[in-house]
Parts: sequence; structure tokens; C-alpha cells
Amino acid sequence: MTRRDLLFATVVAAATGWPAVAQEVPKHARIGLMTAGQAFPRRYFDEAMARLGWIEGRNLTVDWRITGTNPEARAQAARELVAARLDAIVAAGIGEARPLRAVSDTVPIVVVAGADLVQSGLARSLARPGGNVTGVTVIQQELDGKRLQLLHELLPSHAALQS
Repeated sequence: MTRRDLLFATVVAAATGWPAVAQEVPKHARIGLMTAGQAFPRRYFDEAMARLGWIEGRNLTVDWRITGTNPEARAQAARELVAARLDAIVAAGIGEARPLRAVSDTVPIVVVAGADLVQSGLARSLARPGGNVTGVTVIQQELDGKRLQLLHELLPSHAALQS
């Protein structure tokens, strides 16, 4: 499973519920997706969902909203998505998640590429987010030292890596 598959599997889990937690999987899932631009990997989303058995137009409806970075456009899209009474809403990042969270504390919101959800105030903790926001947190800075250490171990004689 690739990283993209894992991200989108998270989305599907939030939208449909895992059978292992005794939730009945709906016959037709309705999710929203809010992103700032066209760069969101729609093809990968569709492919990952199809591998999991979810085909748009057959047993899945996706309400896409491309907002740009305009705060009012994001707020309007958030209101529309929440009003649509979807099973879950996917936020491409923190910028999309905040206006969604501002208008709903019940609709599950899944952030697929976020900075620290705890630091941003969208989740209480990584282990137990609480509320209706969850997702993937990418904490790059904390890993930089470890990456450099591994690189140094792999290439100890490389002059550019010497201190």
C-alpha cells in the first residue's frame, strides 16, 4: 500500500466507518472534498477508492469544492458542504479544515495533508483527537535531525556530510 493509498483509506474509513467497530457500512457513501486548488490528486483519490470498492456514481458520491485561498470562498464552501448533510468531509489541509470546523462540530472532517492538528487547535491530541476532526499530521521538522543522522550513517565518508 502506498502512502497515497493510506491517506485515502483513512478518508474512506471516516466516510463509511470500519466494520470492525460495529458500524454498518452504508450502501452508498456521500462525502465532500474541499481543496484550495486543482493540485489535489483526483486520479489517485479515484483509484484508491475504487480499490476499496467505492466507485463514484455507483456507490459513492463526492461533492468537490475548489476554493482557492480566499477566506470567504472557503467559508461559503464549508457552509454548503455541511448543509449537504454528507457522511464525511475531506479537507486537503489545515486551511480547508478550519472553516469546516467553524460551521460543524458533528460532521466528520478528515484532514489528508495537515500540519500539526494539535498545534492548529483542530485536535486535542494525536492519539485521541476528540471532536470531529481527524486525519494525517505531517511533522517534518522533528524528523530532519533523524534524516541527517541516517544519511550520515549511510554515507560516512562523503565530504559534504562531515561536520
